[in-house]
Amino acid sequence: MRDRPASRGAQGWAVWVSGRPGSGKTTIVSMLRARLIGRGIPVVVLEVAEFATAIAPGGVPSAKQRAIITRAVIQAAKLLTDAGRAVLIDGAVPHRESGRVARELITNFAHVELACPLDLCRDRERAVRWNLVACPQAPYPMAAPDLGLEYDAAVDADLTLYTDAVGEWTAAEEVLRLADRLERAACERRRSCA
Repeated sequence: MRDRPASRGAQGWAVWVSGRPGSGKTTIVSMLRARLIGRGIPVVVLEVAEFATAIAPGGVPSAKQRAIITRAVIQAAKLLTDAGRAVLIDGAVPHRESGRVARELITNFAHVELACPLDLCRDRERAVRWNLVACPQAPYPMAAPDLGLEYDAAVDADLTLYTDAVGEWTAAEEVLRLADRLERAACERRRSCA
């Protein structure tokens, strides 16, 4: 695996994959991570649930805490992309304007929204929580099941995938195409800053 130097003017990129619990975020991010690593592109995965658990342990985050979670995730992604890293953000957006805020701070950023009917999402979420199906990685433990009742879809997604209509491989391939465009843009910026 090649490691990019974190030089002056280094540019990385970030893709935030969001959607209701059970829409397929972790599956898509895991598949995308494996494909990128297979190409020699080191990638960092940030899980929104980890930030949420640290900021609002054991409970449903308040509006103020959701804003803090959003800022923390975006700031971590910004620092990593500024150091030349590729970043995948796995998790529902804690704040409706997350994509807009991320675009203001991260040069090479894209937001992917996974859309899926609520009933199917709930069935998938339960299956993973109760270990009835294989999951690419164990989900970050939560105090209670997340039914996605308060979920607001992203208002400005660069790509929306309907995971009830396309398979996981097709969805991952679409996100990979978007990541490829961001990688090319980051490479161009690195060359122009060199």
